[in-house]
Amino acid sequence: MSAYDFSMPKTQLQQEWETRIRDFKTSGLSVKDWCAANEVKPHQLRYWLQKEKANDESSAGTQWLPVEIAQETCSDFLIVKVGSARIEVTPGFNPKLLSQVVRTLMELC
Repeated sequence: MSAYDFSMPKTQLQQEWETRIRDFKTSGLSVKDWCAANEVKPHQLRYWLQKEKANDESSAGTQWLPVEIAQETCSDFLIVKVGSARIEVTPGFNPKLLSQVVRTLMELC
């Protein structure tokens, strides 16, 4: 089956490449030799290897922490608790800054 079979469902294509990557890694062959033996273009294998590496890196540092949202009498702000830290979020807040602060707190917990 072609590496670019667009009729194949995305999950099936991904599973096929996961199998190919496992086979490549256990083969002990170079990219060039493995690709020649398996009728795959080297740039395709490199693409999927890079994609796998990116997925591994993005999920390696993920850790879920409980977050409490306290109901206050004033509805003009939101209180977010991450661990023992308490963050007040007011209208017009900077979402990027909040994301950075929460990530930093999660690393410290």
